[in-house]
Amino acid sequence: MKIKSAILFLFFYLLGNLHLIGQNYPFNNPNLDTEKRIDTLLSLMTLDEKIVCLSTNPSVPRLSVKGTGHVEGLHGLAMGEPGGWGKNNPVPTTTFPQSIGMGQTWDTTSMRLLGETEAYEVRSHVQSTKYQRGGLVVRAPNADLGRDPRWGRTEECYGEDPFFNGKWLLLLSGRSRGIIQNTGKQLL
Repeated sequence: MKIKSAILFLFFYLLGNLHLIGQNYPFNNPNLDTEKRIDTLLSLMTLDEKIVCLSTNPSVPRLSVKGTGHVEGLHGLAMGEPGGWGKNNPVPTTTFPQSIGMGQTWDTTSMRLLGETEAYEVRSHVQSTKYQRGGLVVRAPNADLGRDPRWGRTEECYGEDPFFNGKWLLLLSGRSRGIIQNTGKQLL
């Protein structure tokens, strides 16, 4: 009876997903212009799918578009404890000082290297068959102004000056250079 049930389940599962087999959408073609690929994907998506993609899971299962997870990148890529980002298998990554300390140096070369290192680590961990981690969206830095040291996220900021914060956020927003998606918390 169990074998018969398993076979029936498998049959109906495969039957229900036949529409996904052999689908070759134009947005999957890397030789097409990026804008054309984006326009094609958006034209195939329903309004509900577009709304869902505005959240933290930008996937479209109907079109076989896999989502990507978020990773914490406050002071280096968090792929392990503490914080639970690494689940049970911590992955070694580079740790950097907190944003508020790095920002006070005004050392743009170091900050650029920090961003490039983090982008490289994110991409390599996501694409590695050894680690098989998701997360091309890095959650950091924080664009808020650190005006009250009692606030729990002050160390995520670069300081209390709007001009100062803006300079660092512009510098780090360019860290991806097409490698990862960068999000400054509270930036939107």
